[in-house]
Amino acid sequence: MNVLELVNLVKRFGGVTATDHVDFSLVEGEIHALIGPNGAGKTTLIGQIMGEIPPDSGSIRLFGENVTGASVRHRVRLGLARSFQIVELLPEFSLAENLALAIQVRDGHSFRFWGRASADKAIQAEVSRRLTEAGLAARADIPVAALSHGERKDLELVLALASNAPVLLLDEPMAGLGPSETAAMIASLRKLKGSKTILLVEHDMDAVFALADRISVLVYGRIIATGTPAQIRANSEVQRAYLGEAA
Repeated sequence: MNVLELVNLVKRFGGVTATDHVDFSLVEGEIHALIGPNGAGKTTLIGQIMGEIPPDSGSIRLFGENVTGASVRHRVRLGLARSFQIVELLPEFSLAENLALAIQVRDGHSFRFWGRASADKAIQAEVSRRLTEAGLAARADIPVAALSHGERKDLELVLALASNAPVLLLDEPMAGLGPSETAAMIASLRKLKGSKTILLVEHDMDAVFALADRISVLVYGRIIATGTPAQIRANSEVQRAYLGEAA
């Protein structure tokens, strides 16, 4: 079952075609990697999927519903979540406090009601469980501003998972990570296979080939190939356009 479908999607900025008649599908339960060189249009495409950037033409369907003109909020309600930099929002708050507030908002309450989040036993139990599962329990009371880059990336994933959304858009979760941190992130994402549907935008080719069920290659706004990791490795056009320079 396709949970996300893009049909003939086009986005132009002046004379630049950032999304060039893109057809794309995301199958329930898969990890589908989107790769391509810098400037390929990945950020623009993700922005259109989330509803942050309106396409010029084409359509976007999420769980069978046409959401081409729908708001970000509506797409989130349908079950779409994107990783984000929580450190930019509440750096002075601890991991536990950031997560508690995210859960509070997920459940329909405003950030203004911080007292409820800090006192609610159900919220606190979920915070404890999610931080323990992520290996962050020992850092629960540390301000986000004091975390390492890898810990912040881990928190981004925890926050995305806390949304309970079935479809996750993960934007370069390996960026800036060292070898051991990358290995840990790959292990965390591998555990989600089958339980979440993931669109993974990533430059780390080792991670992509370790995780992806399918890979789509975007070059100059156009998807030039989609296939299994083995098919993408063997694709001569992909080799010329991207993998050769990434190797």
